[in-house]
Amino acid sequence: MTDWKRAVARVYKGIRGEGGEFCGTAFMVSDRWLLTCWHVARNVQEKDIRLYDVAAWCGGLRRVRRIIADEQVDVALLELSESTDKASIIPCEEQISVAGKQVDCAGFSSEGGDLDCFSVQISSYRGENNLYVFLGPIGKGMSGGPVLYQGELVGIARLQDNNKTYLIPLSDFQNLLNQYIFFDSTERLLKETAMSLSRSVYISYSWKAEDKNDTVEKLLAAFDNQGIEVKRDIKEIGYGAPIKAYMDELAAGGAIILVLSDPYFKSPNCMYELREIYRNNRKDFRKLIFPVVMQDTHFHRAIDRIPYISFWQEETKNLEQALGTVDIKNIGPSHQELLDYADFSRIIDKLQFMIADMNHLSEEEHLKADFSSLIERVVDVYPFSSSGLKLKGNSSSNIPPKEELRSEEISEVEKLLEYTNSPHVRESLERRLNKLKSQ
Repeated sequence: MTDWKRAVARVYKGIRGEGGEFCGTAFMVSDRWLLTCWHVARNVQEKDIRLYDVAAWCGGLRRVRRIIADEQVDVALLELSESTDKASIIPCEEQISVAGKQVDCAGFSSEGGDLDCFSVQISSYRGENNLYVFLGPIGKGMSGGPVLYQGELVGIARLQDNNKTYLIPLSDFQNLLNQYIFFDSTERLLKETAMSLSRSVYISYSWKAEDKNDTVEKLLAAFDNQGIEVKRDIKEIGYGAPIKAYMDELAAGGAIILVLSDPYFKSPNCMYELREIYRNNRKDFRKLIFPVVMQDTHFHRAIDRIPYISFWQEETKNLEQALGTVDIKNIGPSHQELLDYADFSRIIDKLQFMIADMNHLSEEEHLKADFSSLIERVVDVYPFSSSGLKLKGNSSSNIPPKEELRSEEISEVEKLLEYTNSPHVRESLERRLNKLKSQ
């Protein structure tokens, strides 16, 4: 039995053998969290849930302290009353497109049987629900079990009816995992500290809009006059360098200026950046973004936001129809693009509403004041160290020399690397350290 199979548990309502009811399958994703389908635990109180048959527990059972659910996606996290060092854990890594691929499933199809493990073929995709369809059904009790591709978790099995089984993809619940597993731990502090080390401000904007307007250039000049570096894609991305890597770096930054326009909300790259900014900073989203709304850009009322929802729904529909003309086995990155489009249609209303609820100046007001209010707000909330950026009215800033800041940051990252064994955190820190040393 491979390690990941040792992480699978049987979920009961009550005590097994004493009138307890078998509900389905769950699996360990950390030393105190298990993942399952929401419908498996939906009608059960936390105090009544019992978890059995995890091989690594050597026959023991565990009780649940709380349930964290995303009812819309049909996913739930079960937090154990106590963490356990006797746990095999299924890692949740990068999102992988599994269209047309052979995947591995595990779960308990019956109350008393052994763990069922088998491979199934992904036969199709339901874009309106963001679900993959298996070829062939699975046992009812296997709902909530893990689905893996080449040893990496790609989703959760969900029995829909007697003829079809669906895969809830990792992309649908990655945020839930980040919030309650990765961030809710000792590593959370380390990751947040590592993210706050970046002292550069980033700017997210639409090239198409900038071609017709030089607002971005004027904004950058205003910040530069105050001695504040603003990172911009055309300067940061070298020839042949991956664009997505920079977009991910931007989304993990400590301060991001959003130059919002109609082309921005219709650009796949801009929407990817906006979505990832939100994913990385759900609690501090409004604190860490600095919107500049271009003239003739309207999203403050529901009636203004509906066309953007319709736009991404239409883009999703068109791409889905186009992908339907080719063999699903030959689709990889293109299918991920489809998932992104569908996600944009679901999330754009929420993101636009959150930004609209922030008090901000018009493009004309910013230009007239040479972006002074924007600069002051960045300085006021940006997570610098005590020796970092400070502005005094309209006077020049007392910013430490860049080389001094870089040396300080290298030292802090190296210290953090000494105190963490988490591969996630180490990867993030090492990437940051290599970049700092190459500057």
